[in-house]
Amino acid sequence: MKLSRLLFPTDFSAASRHALPHAVHLARRHGAALHLLHVAELSDTYYAHDEGERARLAERMAAFVRESDFGGMEIVETIDPGEAAAPGILRYARDRDIDLIVMGTHGRRGARRFFIGSVAEEVIRRAPCPVLAVRVQDASFPERALDDVLVPLDL
Repeated sequence: MKLSRLLFPTDFSAASRHALPHAVHLARRHGAALHLLHVAELSDTYYAHDEGERARLAERMAAFVRESDFGGMEIVETIDPGEAAAPGILRYARDRDIDLIVMGTHGRRGARRFFIGSVAEEVIRRAPCPVLAVRVQDASFPERALDDVLVPLDL
């Protein structure tokens, strides 16, 4: 599988930061561009007319990049003024022909997931490309390369 463009959607949370080493490793290993995306979850009008909000989000993205070790990789930073995270992520992946989405997930279950929803679940179900979802409860990034991947099917 050739990976040229990886998408790493971030909400700047601990779950997102936990998944970042996986995205960086895969992008480095394949010589791929790493697209960092934050969906503002604001209406286009509000985001377009609120300079303070645009500046605040731009600074959060800049800080996220400064705090991360990308070591000369090709990075594409985008803040999307979408109204909801999952549709914004899916639209970005389709529009830019993304090869793989790597994203963090909180791994909520039961009533909390029902009331809060799951951006990762919607992206996994509707993405135009493979998605690697990394739960915050999972162990840190593995020191060795992954040789096998399990793909469950319900047929």
